[in-house]
Amino acid sequence: MRTFLAAALMLAASSAAAQNVRLADRTALMFNLGGIFSSTPTALDGVGVGGRYFMNDSMAVRAGLGLSLASEKSETSQSGFSQDSNDSSNTIAIEGAVEFVLMRAKAAYLYTGGLLQLGYNSTDPDGGNNNTDGFSTTLAGLLGANYFLMEGLSVGAEYRLGLNYTSAHQDRGPDADADQTSTVLGVGTVGFHLGFWF
Repeated sequence: MRTFLAAALMLAASSAAAQNVRLADRTALMFNLGGIFSSTPTALDGVGVGGRYFMNDSMAVRAGLGLSLASEKSETSQSGFSQDSNDSSNTIAIEGAVEFVLMRAKAAYLYTGGLLQLGYNSTDPDGGNNNTDGFSTTLAGLLGANYFLMEGLSVGAEYRLGLNYTSAHQDRGPDADADQTSTVLGVGTVGFHLGFWF
């Protein structure tokens, strides 16, 4: 069965590669292959799930969303005493981008563009006033490639170079708050994504 499925995908891929795939006026549902949910909003890497729309054969707009809601409960017991703790961490990131096709070769295309991402993260450790809230803004340039395995399915890779600004506020109790900011100019890892086209 696996051999049959692999052969069918190879046949579909070779069929798609033999023809020019239409881009104009098409929409894609995109998934980050690093995980449907992103664990952080540090947007030099991609976030979760999104959509792409080609206005014509050379320009597309897109949007993405990453979300992570984590809660960890632990119980410790020592010398007849037990203690519970509940830690939580919430992250959300949204991004929008514009893409411009640089080159096309039948079922593949190379693109560049620009991206803006906004992120929010909060952590709430149990048993203390150490709550932290952080906001992140990233402006990045894109360089990527997309390949159609078949008319309605593509795989792609993307590289980002950008500027990330993060500000965080930590509540340590009465008159003990702390504020931190950081600015990073750098690159993300190469991100891989899967696209379903309509």
